[in-house]
This record gives sequence, C-alpha cells and structure tokens, in this order.
Amino acid sequence: VSTQSTGMKVSFGLTGVLKSIPRKPTNKPERHPFQIRSHIYQARGLPPKDSNGLSDPYVVLQIGNCRTKTSVQKGSLYPIWFETRILDIELAQDKSFAPRIQVTLFDDDPISPDFIGRLSVPLRDLSDSFKPPEWRLLKGSEDKDVGELLCSFQLINGKDVNSYPLKEISPPVKNCVVEVSTVGLRKLVPYWEQVVKKPFLVFRVDTVQGEEKYQPTGQTKTPKEKTNKAGNINIIETVRFQARIPTDPLFSPTMILRLHDDSSFHKNSVVGSGHISLEKFVPWFSKSEKKQFVPDEEELLPLNEEIKPKKKSKKETVVELDDDRDEHAPLLKPKKTNILKDLYEAVKQSIQLNVDETFIGDDEEEGILEDSKNTRPFCRGELEQFINGPFIHNTLFREMRTLKRLFSGRRKVEAGIWKGQINVSEGITGGNTDISSLLKPQNVVVRVYIIRGKKLTPADDDGLADPFVKINNGTSGGFPNIVDLDNVVEHSLNPGFFKCYEFKMQLPNPDDRLFISLWDKDPLKDDLIGETIIDLSDRWFCDEWRRLDRKPTETRSLWHPSSEAPQGELEMFVDILTEADAKTNPQENIEPPQSQPWQLRIVIWKTTKVTFKDKKSSDIFVTCKPQDFDHQTTDVHYRSKNGEGLFNWRMVWDITIPTKIPRLVIQIWDKDFLNPNDAICEAILNLKPLFRRAIKKQKRVKLLKQSIKMFHPNFAGKQGILEMDIELVPDEEAKREPVGLGREEPNHDPFLEEPNRPMFSFNPFRIDKWFSYCGALTKRALIIGGVICCLIFIVVVVLVALKIADVI
Repeated sequence: VSTQSTGMKVSFGLTGVLKSIPRKPTNKPERHPFQIRSHIYQARGLPPKDSNGLSDPYVVLQIGNCRTKTSVQKGSLYPIWFETRILDIELAQDKSFAPRIQVTLFDDDPISPDFIGRLSVPLRDLSDSFKPPEWRLLKGSEDKDVGELLCSFQLINGKDVNSYPLKEISPPVKNCVVEVSTVGLRKLVPYWEQVVKKPFLVFRVDTVQGEEKYQPTGQTKTPKEKTNKAGNINIIETVRFQARIPTDPLFSPTMILRLHDDSSFHKNSVVGSGHISLEKFVPWFSKSEKKQFVPDEEELLPLNEEIKPKKKSKKETVVELDDDRDEHAPLLKPKKTNILKDLYEAVKQSIQLNVDETFIGDDEEEGILEDSKNTRPFCRGELEQFINGPFIHNTLFREMRTLKRLFSGRRKVEAGIWKGQINVSEGITGGNTDISSLLKPQNVVVRVYIIRGKKLTPADDDGLADPFVKINNGTSGGFPNIVDLDNVVEHSLNPGFFKCYEFKMQLPNPDDRLFISLWDKDPLKDDLIGETIIDLSDRWFCDEWRRLDRKPTETRSLWHPSSEAPQGELEMFVDILTEADAKTNPQENIEPPQSQPWQLRIVIWKTTKVTFKDKKSSDIFVTCKPQDFDHQTTDVHYRSKNGEGLFNWRMVWDITIPTKIPRLVIQIWDKDFLNPNDAICEAILNLKPLFRRAIKKQKRVKLLKQSIKMFHPNFAGKQGILEMDIELVPDEEAKREPVGLGREEPNHDPFLEEPNRPMFSFNPFRIDKWFSYCGALTKRALIIGGVICCLIFIVVVVLVALKIADVI
C-alpha cells in the first residue's frame, strides 16, 4: 500500500492495482437555530415506586446538551401535566443524522430519583405545525412496558418562531359531581406484619382547574372503621365532590384511591392504593365520538393533514355450551358477545373423525319445548361473565419490603380490595346515589346446589382423586363452615355430587364472599384440589340476577394457590331467598333420574351421494357404534356407481338411560380386499333429546326416515347422506316383541326385505354369484341374438320376394 499527497494507491497481489482515488474534503454542515416544543399532557399505567403504592413522577426532556423538565406530580400513577416545555438547539437542515429527543420519566425522591421509563422521538418525524397528541409507549428496565405518555412535539425553524405563538394546550372542561359509594373493603393484607385495624379511604381526582389547573381536587375520605379477623369491613358510605372533567374522552381522568390505617401502630400510614378510570362513568363520553384533541383553530396555523381517530376493534366472546346441560334451557347472553342464532348450532363436539355433532330427537310437536319455562338457564363459565354486577371490585396494591425480604428489593403486593359504586353527573348540584337499601342488613337463606365436578386434577398416586365438598367464608371457624365428609366420591375425576347445602346469613355482610372448594380425602391429611369464590352481595343486590325466575347453572373453574392453571370445573348454581320465600319454596331435587333398561334399534335404509374412493365405484357398507358399546356393521353394497347403497339392515343394542355420553357414531366405509378399508364419511349423533323424551313419556319413541348428512374433516362439504330410523323401546316391550339383527327373523316392525340392488352388485369372491351373473348374461344374450336373427330372416325374405317379383 502506498500513499501520495493527492490520493491513495492500493495494490492487491502482484497485478491488482487500483487507480488513485482523490480525496474529497468533508465540510461541517451549517447549523441553524431550531426550537423544539414538547407538549406533555398526561401519563397512565405507571409502576409504583414508593412504599404506598404510588409515585411522584416528572418528565425530563433532553436532546444533546439541552435539557428541561416538567413539574412533579405527587402521589399518582396517572399524572396530569398539560405543560409545554421548550428546547432551543442548533441543527443542520438535513435531519437524517439528527439526534433524537430523549423523554424520560423519573420518580421524585429526596435522595435520588428513581427511573420509571423512557421513550425517544426522531426529529425527522416532526413538523412545525401543531399535531394532536398521541399515546406513546414507555419502556423501563429490561425493555419492559411501564405505561404510556400522552404527548406531541413541534420542530420550528428559529426564524419562524414568532409565526407560531405558544398557546394553551389544556382542553375544555365541564363541571360535574363525582359520587363514590363504598360498600366495604375485603381481604386487607397486614402492613409490616401488623393487621390493618382502622382503615379509611381517601379519594382524589386530578383534573383541569382553570387558573389552578393540574392540582388535586375533590379530595375526601370515608370514616374510620374497624376490620374483622378476616380483614373485611363494611363501610356503607357515599362521598360527593365536585370536579372539572374534560369534554374529550382522550383526556379522561383517573380517580386515585388511597387506603390509610389510623391504628396506633401505623399512625395514618398509606397502606395501599388503587386507580379507577372514570371514562365509562362520565355521561358525555359515551355520547360523543372520540376525536383527536386540537386547540382552537383560530389560534393555530392550519394542519398539513387531517388527523382521524383510530377505530378500535371490539373483541367478541363466544359462549361454549356444555353437552351435559338441558338442551332446551335458555342460554344467557354474555356481556359484549355475539348473539347465537341457534342453540344446537353452538354445540360443537369432536371425536372420531372430528366432525360436528348433530342433535337427534328435538321435535317441538312431541312437546319437548312445552315446559321450557321450567328449565334452568345454563352458562358455560362463571356467571360474572354474563351479567353486570352492581359493584366495582378494585384491587389495591402497595410496593414494600417485608420483614422476610428486607434486603431482596421492593415488590408489588396486593393490599386489599375496594368494593363500591361510582357515579358522575353533569352540573354542580347533581348526584343522587341512594344506597339506603344497603344500610339495613337483611336475613336471607342461601342455597348452594353442587351438581358435579369435571376434569379434576389427579391428587392420588393412581391418577384419580377422592373429592368432597367444603363451603365457608374464607375464615377459619367462620360461618358457614360445611365439610361434607359423608359424601366422598371415591376414585373419580368427574364426581357427581347432586347435593344442596343451605344456610342463613345477613346481607350485606363483611364476610359475603363464599369459598366453595373440592378436597381430596386422604388418610393423613386432606389435599385441596381447587376452589372458586362467589360474592353473594354482588348477586343479591343485582337487579338483573334477581329478575331471573330460575337461577342459572354455571360452570366455574377451580383454582389452587400454587398454580396459574385451573384444576378442573364445578357445575353448580346458587339461589338466595328471603326467609319468607324460603318457607314457600322448598329445595329443588337435583338428583339424576334412576337408570332404566331400554333397547336401541336402528334401521339403515340406504345411502346416497356417497363420494367415490375408487376411480369408478365404491363397495359401500355402514357401521354404527353407541358410546361404550361394540360397533355393528351392515352387509356390503358392491360396485356402487352413483354413490347409492341399499341395505335394509337392522341393528340392536341393550342400553341403560340416562347415560353419561349419549352419542352414536355412524360411519360409511369403502370395502377393500387387499388394503385397509377406506373411511368415506362420518356423523356423530347426540341422542340426549331422544333419551330425555323416552324417560319423560315412558313409552316407545321413534324417529323415522332421518336423513343424516355425513362429513369428513379433510374434505369440504358433505361426503354422503344416510337414511335411517332410530327407535327406543322399553326393555319389557322389547322382550315381548324381539327383533332380529340384519334381515334375520323375527323380522317385523318394520319388515326388512332383500334390497333391490343391481345384478352386478355382489362379492367378487362368490363363484356362485359369478355363474348366476354369467347365466343371466347368457340368457339375455340368447334372447337378444334370437331377436336379431328373426329380424335378419325377415329382411332376407323381403329382399328375395322383391327379387322374384322383378323376374316375373
């Protein structure tokens, strides 16, 4: 490598020589003054950094050596600023290599600030005109999401600063009254290993306040009360305060809940805090469309482009139905869900070939639906997902070091649960929330109906469990305290209990949460399988729930403290009655009906439109199999050339109903001699409606000439149609009037004759059939040959006669 004063010469090997490349001088780009205007509105969802579960956040903005910051907002995870901060900096006209604006949030502390999160904004994306604010994601340590910041930025050339006057960015507001009705506190967790004895709540809403904007307003508190041993307390109190809330939902404020303890040990300490967004409670938010906020147009230059709000897609919740429920029970509609068109279309079961299940036996003319008013609604999941409860449950948290983890760093722990209602009304004199019905406790009778457990997690070494039921209020020795050791279901993961547990209590009640758990019975120590919790006050004071004539059956997940996955399900329902109503309404009998012997008779008539597995024809036969029984098979319809198979074949099983899985699997096959048979299509019939009708009538029931569409999961559309009869006959009647299998004797009801199949439809290994077939072909050939010979003879005679006539 050699260098010269005017360039560079590079050689590779012996011959690779490049021409000298002249050097181009690099000039430092000319810098010009610019002004960056950072409009900081508010933040949401920040992590707590102080022991009271709150933070004192402020924003630092920096680019290069220029730095500025906002004011500190005390005690909030949803701070409001509405401040504009200015950074004057010199930049080149080309912003491609310009530095980014670093936006960092800190928690203000006396010793040193704690880092909360940051974001960066590239200058090339900014313009000199004002743009609506947008929520930007904040990243914390280890690149974790730690909240959002509502902000916008302007980049203005220094010589044009006077053309863009600095204006107020606070939005217009409305006067309103906020009412907070507290029902009580639940599950208060000890603070510094000491029980929270005399808790009270302080509510605060940070809103825009004109000249004194951005300051906390509406700060008020509930009276001090004493908690019980379980850390629960009722505080039946409504507090009202005025606030000025923005008209634009983009700036929806958040209410801060601070939990204090006035006991001698804690001395008015903040032992927990929570936050509730007021967006869904402000009446004008629900009426107005969400538009991006822009200050008054007369105070700003026109925007370069129109800013349109983004439409949020609504997620739909689909309700799954349990196949063990009453098919005619009304279905509860979940909150924010799509409407189910048909009950039976919603039930999708998949076994065998994984095709959809078809319900058989639903016939309105037979009276199945006539008593639907007396059937119980059913919901797949917890009832709380389907009805709007009257109360809000907001979890309170704190950041702290426990005595056991004094040197392990802070962690977020649950401090308790606030239970209450919120109402926001427009004006300065509004507010009429009435909770007088909660002031006087009322004696009620609670009935808990436990039907069955499902898919329980094994608790024993043999992969099973011995479950039994416990019901209490979550406290040791509290009331109710039901331990039903008399009804242990041994060796089962799907136990049937069919029990009703009844007890009396008062509502509202600090201990109004019902803990229903399943335990595994062991010789030494019983093990918890899982539990579910029901808030009885939420149901008793819910108008939607009380209007239900019959309380719905629900399938509730069972949870264990050591696992985040459900440990099974519990099918149950709860009824709450006044003492007077309980006297006139006895407990319902939920015992299942006794098993009865019946005979299931099926007649396979024919198949049509069956798809071919071979090139030109199929050798069709049909199999049927009730759940937990052996399958039965028809004979074979050979060489079907149009997808039609004729059978006239009877199948019979002796069964007991009701049965656990009332399914009938029907399959159409193509017979092969050298290879395995090919499954063409399948249908799965749910016979529960038919079984239910038979038990109800206690006599023979029939479904005649049923056309069943058959499918295959790997092919689109139906793959065939089967015509069949299904009949249920009481055992005694079946013994008096027996029938044979297939077309054997006794052959009656109905009489099954030999199917009229084409003459070429026979087993290719039957030599006698081949002779018959050839004989039939020979006979037919002789007849056709005789006819042809007669025709030829007649033609010859006519021609000879004509020839003789010409000669004469």
